[in-house]
Amino acid sequence: MKSLEDFHKSHGTTLQREPVLGSKKLDLYKIYRMVIANGGCEKICAEKAWKKICEPFNFPQTCTNSAYVMKNVYIRFLEAYELENHWGKPVPYGGLPHRPGPPTPQPQELSSATPQGNITPPRRVNSQDNMKSLQSMRTIQSLQSVKDPGTPVVQSYTSYDQHSIIIDQIIDNDEIEEDGSLLGGGNSNRILLALKSQLPNEIDWAFEVLIQLSEDESITFYMDKIPGLIDNLLTFVAPFYKDMRKLTELANVNIKEMGKDFDYIESTIKEYFSSLARIEQLKRIMQIFLMFRNLSFLEYNAEMMATYKPLRRFLIEGLNLPEITRFSELRYHCLETVENMCKFIVLKSGREELLLTLPKMIYSNDSALIIRSIRALTLLASNENNVEFMREIDSDMVERLVQFLLIDDDEELIIAVLDWFYHYSTYEESACKLAQTAPGNFIRLLINFLRHGASDEKFLQNQKLPEKRPFQIHGEFENFSEPHRTIEWLKKYYEESQSDGVLQTDIWYAYRDQFTNSSVPMMPAADVIKNVNVAFPDSSAIMTTTADGASKYMIQGIKRRRFPEELPGTVPTYQCRWTDCENDAFQIDTDLYNHVLNDHINKEQEINYNCHWMDCKRFPYGSTDRLVVIAHVKTHFPVEPEIESEGKRRKVKTTKSSVNKYGKNNGIINHRIYVSSDMNGDALGIPLTASLILRNLSVSRKNLHYFAAYEQELTEMLANCVGLSKHLAETLSNLRSL
Repeated sequence: MKSLEDFHKSHGTTLQREPVLGSKKLDLYKIYRMVIANGGCEKICAEKAWKKICEPFNFPQTCTNSAYVMKNVYIRFLEAYELENHWGKPVPYGGLPHRPGPPTPQPQELSSATPQGNITPPRRVNSQDNMKSLQSMRTIQSLQSVKDPGTPVVQSYTSYDQHSIIIDQIIDNDEIEEDGSLLGGGNSNRILLALKSQLPNEIDWAFEVLIQLSEDESITFYMDKIPGLIDNLLTFVAPFYKDMRKLTELANVNIKEMGKDFDYIESTIKEYFSSLARIEQLKRIMQIFLMFRNLSFLEYNAEMMATYKPLRRFLIEGLNLPEITRFSELRYHCLETVENMCKFIVLKSGREELLLTLPKMIYSNDSALIIRSIRALTLLASNENNVEFMREIDSDMVERLVQFLLIDDDEELIIAVLDWFYHYSTYEESACKLAQTAPGNFIRLLINFLRHGASDEKFLQNQKLPEKRPFQIHGEFENFSEPHRTIEWLKKYYEESQSDGVLQTDIWYAYRDQFTNSSVPMMPAADVIKNVNVAFPDSSAIMTTTADGASKYMIQGIKRRRFPEELPGTVPTYQCRWTDCENDAFQIDTDLYNHVLNDHINKEQEINYNCHWMDCKRFPYGSTDRLVVIAHVKTHFPVEPEIESEGKRRKVKTTKSSVNKYGKNNGIINHRIYVSSDMNGDALGIPLTASLILRNLSVSRKNLHYFAAYEQELTEMLANCVGLSKHLAETLSNLRSL
């Protein structure tokens, strides 16, 4: 910094040691080092890479022109220093001359004789000339005799009627940062002045620019960068709303006093739009709300719009327009805008107009309006600041939502309704009111949705189950070193079969059981799997879905051999795979299961339960709920029956077992339901949301009697419904603790 200060003193220029950008002080030394490391100022300007220089400073999102300011800071304080000290080029006293800007149009004489068809729309001027441009527009007549080459003359655009304006004619690309930031100040003034001008061509131009900006995804259009824009746009809407209020009030009076039906309102409004001027007025209103809708998809705009009460009031009034075809699109735009805003709206009371309007929308005949209104209510309910104002719930509204759950062929509607029930029931008091208000079949419907899109085990019976008991074979494997030992073992343990496949986990378990007690160290699992392709070159790894709904890798093209020890005539055994279990093998699979239940998950001996079946890591920190652990352990069963001497498969032991109070016996599960799940086996979509709603409802002690008739069914689903056991276990745990 001392060197930089001396440089500026010697050249008669000023230095600001710590310029400020985005409320942050800039480190000139750091900026200088970064620019030099990236090839210097000229290269960065050519590549328009100033945004890259800004990244380490983490400027706030509202600082949309950071790259432009950073460039100016460098040119003003560091460019000359770089040129002389880094590149060795002399810099004259007073510093470098100003960089030439983009060429400006030559001023033309304004004459009334100029044909209107030849007048082109005005180009956007540079930001440093914004004030001059504004003054030029205000005193346009005085410019007819002035020819200042440094100040572009803005031609009057009150007479042109060309509306095929493209965005490149309105916005100068050199003024837009690489992140697509908004307009400079001069153009903001031009748009505002055009909106206020009451000149049709001016207004058309402004609206066309605004619509194109709102639709262009490459430009981030922040509404507050044009101060007063919303207010000016709403002035076009106010007269229309005033007329609509008068019409609907008059029509409602006639309907009451003269007994006319709802069609009378539609005919009255149709008569109102009989003139071309009013049709054009409605088109203008549609443009305004289309722009609001487009801009609301940017969270910054949505948050700003949510806090602006006049706009919210106009949107709500748009939702309350009569439900006729002429206003359908306008109401869509208003509702989509409100939906995007609801994430940021904080209610002040339970009687707010928005909270009274949205529930009315669910009685519409338009499914799109219904779904979006429910989503908007869900977003309001998801904000914890709004909870106290949304606790009061209308029983008719709940009944209407439950009726929607009966529509089988509209999954989007069902998801929207369930999402609302989930967010509303998150708090205990709300969950209690919901259960009391909902129809009697509400719990039944939620339980039915637990099976939505599920597949029964009978559809999966032809799939091969993972091998539960790897078989050890005899061989002189100890005479080989790795990886030759593994390759020899693979060749003897498996054989080629193009129509079969083996899970990679089964190969590893078999290898581990074979060589656990070997004096030669075992290979890592990944290396064992790699050697499968060495032993069987035609094999390949594929992704498959196993019987429990999980996605796993399978080696396609091989199958396990059958050995003499496994042929009929031998006695099958079932070995306990619980870690450190020293029990002998069992001859019946049910004996093995009961052994695990009584010896490893003993209710009287254990406080914290775990699953240690073949190093299972399902409960890394244990669980205090024995039922949850039992339900999980059952997923390791049944053990596949072995072959008897008669060539028939052994049947599972069918002796009568005691039934516990949860309605489930201690035998082997032989019937399962598989719901949609992710890669981890956890449920997704409608079944997941339904299970979460049941869990929320079960928290309140007052809701116990609603579940009494379904507790046994939920307990059975806990063990049989793969992917939902966690949430169902929480529900049953809540019910047992009440």
